[in-house]
Parts: sequence; C-alpha cells; structure tokens
Amino acid sequence: MSNKNHLEILKMGAEKWNSWRKENPHETPDFSWANLPEMDLQNYNFKNANLKLAFCKSCNFTGANFENANLYGANLENANCSNANFSGANLEGALIKNAILKNSNLSDCNFRLVNLEGSNLQGADLSGSKKLKIDQISRVSTLYEAKLSERITEKLLAISPHLFRKSNQ
Repeated sequence: MSNKNHLEILKMGAEKWNSWRKENPHETPDFSWANLPEMDLQNYNFKNANLKLAFCKSCNFTGANFENANLYGANLENANCSNANFSGANLEGALIKNAILKNSNLSDCNFRLVNLEGSNLQGADLSGSKKLKIDQISRVSTLYEAKLSERITEKLLAISPHLFRKSNQ
C-alpha cells in the first residue's frame, strides 16, 4: 500500500514534492496501489519510486521523471507523458493505452505485457527496450521520428509503414 505521508506531500504541489525529494534522496517514494486519476503531476520527480499497480488514468505527467521507477501494472491510460523520462523503468504489465508519450525517453525499459494501443510515441526514444514485441508496438498511433532498434523498425516498416508517417495528434 502507498505511503500516506508521501501522498500528502505529493498533493502539496510539484515545488514542495521535488524539494522533499532533494532533502530525502535515500527515501523510496511508495505509491503502490495509489489512486491518482486526473492529477496534474507535471515535472514531478518520481525517480526510483514505486508506482506498482497505481491508478493514474488521465494524469498529466508532462516532463515528469520516472527514471528507474517501478510502474508494474500501473494504469496510465489517457495520460499525457510528453517529454517524460522513463529511462530504465519497469513498465511490465502497465496499461499505457491512448497515452501521449511524445518525445519521451523510454530507453532501457521493460515492456513485457505492456498495452500501448493507440498511444502517441512521436519522437520517443525506445532504444535498448526490453521485451518489446512487434504486436505491442504495431498498435500505437504513431512512431514518427521515434528511436527503435533496427530489427523492430524493419519489421514494422514491412507490416505498418503508416506508423512512421507524421501524425496530426
């Protein structure tokens, strides 16, 4: 379960939260099973945080830092994660359906069983991604200017070349 103290500080705003993170660098924020729908969490620092099974549907995570965070089974459906840093995050089993991940860093993430259907990955960096399958990535809305492994890019170009065209989303 989530740490109630962490939730209280989180709800005080980005400045207070990020300040607390700087003052407590060895504390691991725990938002496991947290219910955070539609929250504006723009530019929050969730580095190394535990968001296992967190419900974050329709949140604004623009510019947020999820580096090495645990988002196992988290619900990020319809979330705006533009310019967010997910580098090294565990996204296993996460629902990231219809999310906006424009220009996000998704390098070295675990994508095992992640649902990316309808998500916008324009300009996203997926280099070094682990467990990313063709059937997962082929269901996104766009991969225009995204960074993918050469192997995945070749396979997708053969079956879904439209994903690499500029989108109006």
